[in-house]
Amino acid sequence: MLANVKLDMKKFVISQVVILIIGSCIAYFLYGFEYLFSFSLGGAVVFLANFIFFSRFLVTKQFSPGIELLIFYLSEAIKLSLVALITIFLAIYIKPKLFPYIFGLISLQLVMCFVPMFLVKVK
Repeated sequence: MLANVKLDMKKFVISQVVILIIGSCIAYFLYGFEYLFSFSLGGAVVFLANFIFFSRFLVTKQFSPGIELLIFYLSEAIKLSLVALITIFLAIYIKPKLFPYIFGLISLQLVMCFVPMFLVKVK
């Protein structure tokens, strides 16, 4: 499954940073600093979680397809748990604005739809 595919991390990170900057600028110019902070906070949470999710691409060992599928589901479960846990802590202690925070989460999560563009075949 993932034995002959590698993620181009540079392009993936650049695309996430570009989306985060564009969304932050829009939030700031339309709504102000408080919304910018909340959007950036939501984007940063997903940015961190995506690194944990894609750390499985950095493993160079070749596993059987069943084990690779298990690693995929476990890393996705860890990612979603991490996002939920950080969101709960942020809601309790920092209290960001809900709409821009959720929009930041969703907008950086949408970058995941374009992950096949960042995959490179390895011989």
